[in-house]
Amino acid sequence: ETILMKLIRGCGSDGFAGINPNQDKIIRPLIEISRCEIENYCQNNKLDFVTDSSNLNCEYTRNKIRNKIMPILKEINPNFLNTITESSKIISQENNYLAEKAKYIIKSCGCNEESLFLDINKIKSLPDVLKNKVIYMVLKRISEISICQKKVNTVLSLITKNRGKQIFLGKNIIAKKEFDKIVFYNLNKKRNNESVFEYKIKPEEIIFIKQIEKYILVSKKNNLDTGNIFANMIILCKKSFYCDNLGRIVVRNYKTGDKIFFSGFGHKKLKKIFSEKKILNDERFRIPLLAINSQIIWIMDKRIDIISNNAGVQEKKYFIYILGDI
Repeated sequence: ETILMKLIRGCGSDGFAGINPNQDKIIRPLIEISRCEIENYCQNNKLDFVTDSSNLNCEYTRNKIRNKIMPILKEINPNFLNTITESSKIISQENNYLAEKAKYIIKSCGCNEESLFLDINKIKSLPDVLKNKVIYMVLKRISEISICQKKVNTVLSLITKNRGKQIFLGKNIIAKKEFDKIVFYNLNKKRNNESVFEYKIKPEEIIFIKQIEKYILVSKKNNLDTGNIFANMIILCKKSFYCDNLGRIVVRNYKTGDKIFFSGFGHKKLKKIFSEKKILNDERFRIPLLAINSQIIWIMDKRIDIISNNAGVQEKKYFIYILGDI
């Protein structure tokens, strides 16, 4: 009944697979047993059962299928129930195989719970059936929106659209083309509020930065003995900069209008740097920035990894250490 209902309304392979006997914490031990078998069991064991009178009301779609359509299908094929059950099992197996393939592709794109996007270069050459599955599974992650082939096709159409083109998918969900990616946004979530962070740092003091899951140290020392700081800790990265007055030091997120200074060039807006490196709008607010006295010194992202080459006189040199586990 469930399979027929979904087919009539329009569904993909998930719908034709019917109801899963084991789904999360729910187990349905009788799902593959027919009503006739249950009634025979009750009769043989002298068990009473009750028929809900509402089951006879054909105003409901399921009852209409059960009471009117199913008898006709059984007339055409008396073995119809077994046939559709076996077909459902085969399609379920094929669907599970496609789902595993799609999960691998989604993961390879770098898609995660914080940032839902697909790399166009990774998906555009996929077979249509796998392409559809990838889009379907990403949409399922976003929200409880109803998913149909029309929505999947609309998302896929963004591959050939111009940058900045976006589509509304329902329940405040949008898909947008940004650079070479299709990005999915839930407008109900306050995008920037959750990503606002700021860590105050004192020279020679080690601070843990949650966003990179590493420790940071700003020091005058050119050589650092990590054994005297933390056991099993190594220097993962070392940077240097010059500064006249090492005043307020912070690691914070990006703010609109931020700039970084380069000797012989001048200031350059981070917005322009992010665009050149194809950093998604939503990602920009999660990238840590090291700032001294409101001046950006270092963009702490391996895709960019830019450090200002002038923040004061040459004599006052400082070093930034990123520390992590061996």
